Amino acid sequence: MDTKARDVAMALAEDARQAEWENVSFTAEVFKGSFRWDLVHPFPAQSPEDRKIGDDYLVKVREVLEKHVDPYQIDEQGEYPPPRSRRWRRSGSSA
Repeated sequence: MDTKARDVAMALAEDARQAEWENVSFTAEVFKGSFRWDLVHPFPAQSPEDRKIGDDYLVKVREVLEKHVDPYQIDEQGEYPPPRSRRWRRSGSSA
């Protein structure tokens, strides 16, 4: 990318940056060097119904990962093979 194109892209990104924040972001605070423990502790308790939804989802995701995904291949190639992506979407996850 040439310098002019980079400068245009940077200007566009800066113009799109949110100026006012309504909610505090733990990650944004850490990035700025401020560890806001009060934003992550105590962690909110889940309702039993909500926990069941998450647990059921994790069972599906684990099955796809354990049966169809080779993490070493993905590390080496830097991408998920398309058949794995289709299985991932069918499990209810985004690709």
